[in-house]
Order: sequence, then structure tokens, then C-alpha cells
Amino acid sequence: NTTLQLRNTSADEIQNSTPSEPEPDTITIAEALAAADGTENLTVKGVVTLLDGKNVYLQDSTGGICAFLSTAPSDLALGDTVIATGKRATYSGLPELASATYEKSSGLTLTPAVKTIGELSQADICTYVTIKNLTVTNVFDNNGQYSSPNITLKDADGNTIQLYKAVVGKNEDDTWAVAVDDVITVSGAVGVFNTTLQLRNTSADEIQNST
Repeated sequence: NTTLQLRNTSADEIQNSTPSEPEPDTITIAEALAAADGTENLTVKGVVTLLDGKNVYLQDSTGGICAFLSTAPSDLALGDTVIATGKRATYSGLPELASATYEKSSGLTLTPAVKTIGELSQADICTYVTIKNLTVTNVFDNNGQYSSPNITLKDADGNTIQLYKAVVGKNEDDTWAVAVDDVITVSGAVGVFNTTLQLRNTSADEIQNST
């Protein structure tokens, strides 16, 4: 005849289908940044540009913001796509979604914008950048008291920026893998303290020797 059929060989070829939960409605990060401090229940979708304890920096095509969580996440990685909800706040110049909750999502890609120190602005805060050919002028760990050093960097134009709480490896002799006069390329998120811009990184492999 002409009737089509399906045939199976084993019972495990038949599986229950569970419909996926729809994602919550989101606004752009630019819209969240424009909201007044104290505005609650702002939900954005962004790609992770920095993980630092409870701080998760996110960006989309319109800007960047920090989701400040109640506890440090254990299931997130640099480059993950996240939907975060929180209350608009600002901490020492850093735009935040405070008391934030999150769920993992998909669809966004972490791609650095190649910039110079002089090109950075407040609009770059929490976004992911690559800055090439930076000379290390200082590696400060307070005589070994800091678990992560603050590394001061200078470009060919004389502009400087600090890689704050740098995630960097150590040599066999327990010295930092980055030293004064090294020339390096850094990929990381743009941070801020009050009005001073910083660089922040999540993993040591975001620091590369420039050749």
C-alpha cells in the first residue's frame, strides 16, 4: 500500500520529550545602564567577560554591567552566556545589578575589541578588550602579602593602566611569571574604581608575551 510507518529496535529509542522552559524577557544592557539606581527586577542577557568571586561582568552588543551575586558561582566560565536579574546600583563607579540571580543561556560569543589604553572610556566598563604591546613598569604584591599582584602597564604613547588583582602564574622560584620590562598583550574586562579605569582578567592565559 502507501502508508508510511516508523520501526524501532529497542525501547530506549523511545524517549519522553520535556518542552524547554521559555527564557525570561530581557532588556539590553544599555537600557539597564540607563535605569536609575534602585530600579528593581532588571533582566539582561550577556556573555561573561570576568569572573571575580561574586562579581560576574557581562556584556552584550550595547554595553557592559556587573552582576553582583549573593555567592560566588561554581558553574560559570569566561565566555558563558548568562541571563541575570537584579537591582540597578553603582559601586565605586562600577555599574551593577545588585543582589543578582542568574541562569545559564546560550547564543553569545566572547570576542575582544582590540583597543589602545587611550581609546578606553567609561562606555567600555565591563566589556572585553585586547590591548597589545604593553610594557610592565611595576608588579606590586605588597611584599608577598597579596595573593594577586597589581601590575602597572604602559604603552608606546606613555599611557598607563593597572591590571588590578592580576590572575598570573608563578615561576619555579616563586616569582611572578610577569616581571618589570616584560612586553605583554592583555585580554580582559575593563574595570573601574571611582573614575579610574582598570583591566581585570580571569585566567593567566589572558596574559601573553608580545613577540
